[in-house]
Amino acid sequence: MGDIKTSITLVQEAYNILKNKITYLDLLPGQVISDHSLSKDLNMSRTPIKQALVELKRDGLLVDVVSGKGYQITKITKEEVIDLFDAREGIEVMALKIAMKNKIPIEDVKELIIFNEKILKSDSNDNLIDVFNNDQNFHIKLVSLSNNRRVIGYNENILLQLTRMRFLTYFQRQLPGQAVDEHTKLIRYIKDGNCDKAVEVLSEHIQKTKNVYLTILNTVISPDEFGVLKYLMNDKVN
Repeated sequence: MGDIKTSITLVQEAYNILKNKITYLDLLPGQVISDHSLSKDLNMSRTPIKQALVELKRDGLLVDVVSGKGYQITKITKEEVIDLFDAREGIEVMALKIAMKNKIPIEDVKELIIFNEKILKSDSNDNLIDVFNNDQNFHIKLVSLSNNRRVIGYNENILLQLTRMRFLTYFQRQLPGQAVDEHTKLIRYIKDGNCDKAVEVLSEHIQKTKNVYLTILNTVISPDEFGVLKYLMNDKVN
């Protein structure tokens, strides 16, 4: 029993380490990895790493390499941005409608306000990582208000793949301030109980972010240049 528990723990440890490396661009989109090379890098046996890689593929962060010698980190392409943001819009709008139908307690509204204030403070301190985390926490909280396990689960999977894209904000530094303004409007309509307006603001907010990222990929950085972005962000990530 102890050996089984240890094995599961090692798989989870390997999964968490690799997920964070992918999320924070230590492993770059398009990079090829294998359990053999990762075993040396992480000083861990290949067995838990193999299982962790299978789980990361299931989560959409990896794809099989054609040669069968490993996995490739899923690339961040324009098509990927469109698919993920459209899925995100559908999930968050559904969650918001469910939450507002059941009425959102004022304590939860206050928590949204706190996350929004933290985004503004982090942005003023030029701390992009905290901006990302607080913005993500705002939207996670919003979805959680639905109290729908399925919707929350779908959202968690989408966020795994979306998180890496947030680094594109480096090229559009006005985006966090705009997000705070849009969140403020959303909160106001939630407090007023105006579901139609709240949904409209949320949809526009998500679509605006999608279009900004697409513009960046079209004009500033290509899907194959995320190593440059990691270099530019290095002092803020580490």
